[in-house]
Amino acid sequence: AKLSLIQWKRLNPSKVIIMFQHHKGGLYFNMNGGTFSSDPWYLMKSDKNLRGQWTEILFSTNWHPDQNKGYMKVWIDGKMKLDYKGRANDDTKGQNLTLRYGIYSSYLHRYRKSTGNTIHPQRVVYFDGVRGDTSCKNLLKDETRCNKLLSQTIKFPKDMNNYIYD
Repeated sequence: AKLSLIQWKRLNPSKVIIMFQHHKGGLYFNMNGGTFSSDPWYLMKSDKNLRGQWTEILFSTNWHPDQNKGYMKVWIDGKMKLDYKGRANDDTKGQNLTLRYGIYSSYLHRYRKSTGNTIHPQRVVYFDGVRGDTSCKNLLKDETRCNKLLSQTIKFPKDMNNYIYD
């Protein structure tokens, strides 16, 4: 089964652009192949460090279809985990986006088939302080912390499509 926790979705036609998902032992960031040339999954936080504690997710983007202007950055618990530069939206279909968060399950039939259980285990996720702004300083109200976050960098191998980072 798939468990999506946070997603940005394009409307008309409806298509998920990116998702934060719990899958195979951790929290992943997934860039959906309908908008991107591939469908990469990036491990943001392993399951052993995820369960039973708060996780802070900071996400910054320019939803731009031009590969020279688009970007996405993700920080987990104050540490940069993704620094993507490139196309971040569809040029003809990406004007209206929505943020959705909560527990979204799909492919539950796989769980039932593999376990023989008809009742799914209870899952609980808490969200606190979900908000957005156009700058880190306005969002966090802490210029020192923003400077520390924005000064972080990541070096990726040449083939980012198969890169899992934790």
